[in-house]
Amino acid sequence: MTLTAELVDDLVNTTTKIVQAACAAITVTQHEGSHPRIGTVDHISCHDLSSVLQGSTTVGDITKASITLAQQLSSAVAAVGPTTYLYGQANPTNLTLAQLRRELGYFEPTSTGTWQGYSPVQSTLVPAHRGSAEATHGVCCLGAVKWVTNYNVKLFQAEDAARAAILTKGVRRPQLVEALHLPHGTGVEVAMNLLDADQHGPDQALSSLKVGVYVCWS
Repeated sequence: MTLTAELVDDLVNTTTKIVQAACAAITVTQHEGSHPRIGTVDHISCHDLSSVLQGSTTVGDITKASITLAQQLSSAVAAVGPTTYLYGQANPTNLTLAQLRRELGYFEPTSTGTWQGYSPVQSTLVPAHRGSAEATHGVCCLGAVKWVTNYNVKLFQAEDAARAAILTKGVRRPQLVEALHLPHGTGVEVAMNLLDADQHGPDQALSSLKVGVYVCWS
């Protein structure tokens, strides 16, 4: 879901209402899913789109406005549910989302093929920005970063974990593509973050994945 507005306050108010509704409907400790998560609403990224309105082809710059939005949202979101952590330039150490998620246990494997509820986080390396670790709604990661395109592909016959690892490694590109593989039903999902879709977009990512599939299954 992508929300846009001219005023920071409008985005803060609308996003907070969405998080509040999600928390009313979902208790993350009693929820199962096919994708990892560490909170009822566990990720919100903030971007400044003003350059696009001025004719730029660069989407989602990191500016003071996007940092301010992330910090204000952090306080508002924590008030209605999840504990909040900051990443990217909203964090004083410029912590990446992957580093934060790793510290919070996002990538911990499961044995059942589904991702169970959240357990309270006891992190000493990454302090929470607002709230305290509690299990009911978990945590939410908020960041001010450049625009990232999420691109996920499900493979229906990739039961072999070793093959899935090869596929994932093959689509990664430094500064362009982050990727991991996740169990998804009877198959596997290759989840990719395209960090600069203008240089390396979905078409290129899919081509790389097809090459890997041919190598692994030929």
